[in-house]
Amino acid sequence: TQNSPFAFICTMQKKHDKGSKISACERMLSGESAVSLAAEYGLDVSTLRKWKNKYLGDREAFTGSGKPSLT
Repeated sequence: TQNSPFAFICTMQKKHDKGSKISACERMLSGESAVSLAAEYGLDVSTLRKWKNKYLGDREAFTGSGKPSLT
């Protein structure tokens, strides 16, 4: 909850590794729903669409160690 002293834990963003990002993009491009994939990966749909645009432009642009971030 927002008023909890541990609220910061709820705002941690999960970073996904390059393979996960590519997999999500390929699944979306093969026809899977962006909404259902975003829910599965714990993302906002806009983030998944940004990944797709990067994937279509330059697959080597993907970064991410797979470690949680507090940003």
